[in-house]
Amino acid sequence: MGGLGTKEGAGVLYAWAPPSFIPSLVPWLGILLLLLLRANRSAQAWLIWLPLVAVVLLRSAVRPVLDFAPSEVVGVFSDAIDALAFGVAALWLAGQPFSRWHRLVGFLGILGILAVAGIACVIVGQASDSTWETVLPTAFLVTFSVLVVSVALSLAGLCCRRRYRPAALFLWLMLWLPAVSVMLAAPFFVFGMVVSGGEAPWGEFIAGILLLAAVCLATLTPFLVLSSANAFFKGRLRALLRLGQIEGPPMLVPAPTVSPQTDASVGQFPASSGASPLQPPTPGDPGVGS
Repeated sequence: MGGLGTKEGAGVLYAWAPPSFIPSLVPWLGILLLLLLRANRSAQAWLIWLPLVAVVLLRSAVRPVLDFAPSEVVGVFSDAIDALAFGVAALWLAGQPFSRWHRLVGFLGILGILAVAGIACVIVGQASDSTWETVLPTAFLVTFSVLVVSVALSLAGLCCRRRYRPAALFLWLMLWLPAVSVMLAAPFFVFGMVVSGGEAPWGEFIAGILLLAAVCLATLTPFLVLSSANAFFKGRLRALLRLGQIEGPPMLVPAPTVSPQTDASVGQFPASSGASPLQPPTPGDPGVGS
């Protein structure tokens, strides 16, 4: 090494303590508190754990497969998925009161619930084992995703305001998620072009938009499946997005049947007249005035 000094120095003892797991329990406890609300005192409301756990398990299963990607990027997206999942769970449990207001107020309610729950998850992650270098990108991604999901849900509900079908709502979300992502990311893209001197990384921009839309749709899908299969959350989703009537198969109304026996109080002549219900009495019959 020449005059640069020794390559290795004396060893230093460092007592490493693993991060506490208690902060990671805060989002789960928040969902548990929402289940204690009066409006959620139903056994069906506890089914909200199914899509929430499904998203967390799916994220945990996919993360080791993405070892080819930078670990910082994978960590940011993993934290954003968890934050968005807890936000949607909180929205499914606490978003019903906004259904009684105007659509704009409902949109602000959706945005507020998703934002509060998502940012709370980011803060808890920073308090447990993250650093500010990863918290800031995660907070930006969560904020952007929350805004995209809020606008896409509101627009998809507006498109299904007359007739609600789960498949149609899912297709509208597939359309609006990338469209809203492009509209919201366009100012940042234009700013980047100006700063870089006119160079436009179109490939990275399109890939990032499609990846974000796919992540948002994958996070929403288990909750949409629950809302289409369970009557409790189906009513919550219809009230939250002001969806129209549920479209189902047409009801078959059976044709009225005519009984061979005539009712005793309808269409029956007195026995003394001796006349048939099908033939009018003649003047010579008894009981008919002359």
